[in-house]
Parts: sequence; structure tokens; C-alpha cells
Amino acid sequence: MTTSGFRIEGILTFRSGDTIIQSNVKNHWVKNGLDGIATCLMGNYISGATWLINHPSFQSKAYIAVGDDPTVTTENSTTILNEIKCSGYQGSSATKDTSGNYSVVYTGVFGVGVVNQPIEEVGLFLSPYINLTANWISSNSSPPATPAVLCARVSTGDGAFTSFTPSATEVFSVDWEIRVVDA
Repeated sequence: MTTSGFRIEGILTFRSGDTIIQSNVKNHWVKNGLDGIATCLMGNYISGATWLINHPSFQSKAYIAVGDDPTVTTENSTTILNEIKCSGYQGSSATKDTSGNYSVVYTGVFGVGVVNQPIEEVGLFLSPYINLTANWISSNSSPPATPAVLCARVSTGDGAFTSFTPSATEVFSVDWEIRVVDA
């Protein structure tokens, strides 16, 4: 990764069992997610781009939720309407590709038949550090824990994906890949 800059992007894949329903769905960052990213960068707490997306505290209370609000995502979006949280959640370790770009995948799993309504929106909830404080600027200390908040969202109103209802006979899952890409 060069020092010329980078961008942070989110890409979603929806699955029913092993079958991909929709893929390459691009997320929209909301204020909490952007504040968390900016705080990490301004606090100079990261050791390379991998810390930004891979720190255990970011993932500690994380989850993915689906809902039925088809409105456009705004920077002030904070909730998912009629939220259905994933029943299982897993965050991967950061990986680095041959171009020097980092990524991590958050996976939310919903049990068979749990989501029985059309999906109009999907949200990624993480625990970002949104208050820059002097007590965690050094690399030997940890940022204060925060509750999980909506950091990124996609909706049918954004034109990001087409509404669908998952199969009532298969597990439904969402892979949310966060990439730190050399710009």
C-alpha cells in the first residue's frame, strides 16, 4: 500500500444456503462508521490499515441486521426498521492481497425461516471509538469500549440491491467485506 491514500469500501453478498442471491452490493457509510474510522486515524492508534478493520473491540459487540425500510441511507441513519438480528455472527481476521490491500469479512447467519419478510435494508453494527481521548492515543493502551452502533447500511432505496425474501427452507447469510484499498 502506498502513502498516496486509500479508500475504505464495503461489499455485501447475500446467500441462501450455498446459493448466492445477490453479490457485489456496495455499502453506504453512516456518521457513526465514519466517526469511528476518523477517530482511529486521528488518534494515530493504528498499526497499519489492518488495525482499523480488524481490532477485536471493533468486532466485540458486532452484528448484522435486516429490516424493511426502503428509504435512502443518509449520514444520520442510526437504526434498522423492524430489525431482525443475525442469530450467529463471525468476524474474520484481516487478510492482505497481492496488491497490498487489506480486508476483513463479517458474516451474519440467520436461521431457517427466521427472515420471512422482504428485505429492504441491511445494517452492519460495530463498536467503533467515536470519542478521541488522550488516554488511548499510545499503542500501549486500548480505546474505551462502546456499544454496537449502525456503521454502514444499504437499502433498496439506495438502488444498492433488489428486495427479496430469503428461502423459508434454508439458512440465510450476509457476508459484509470491508476493504482498505490503495487509492
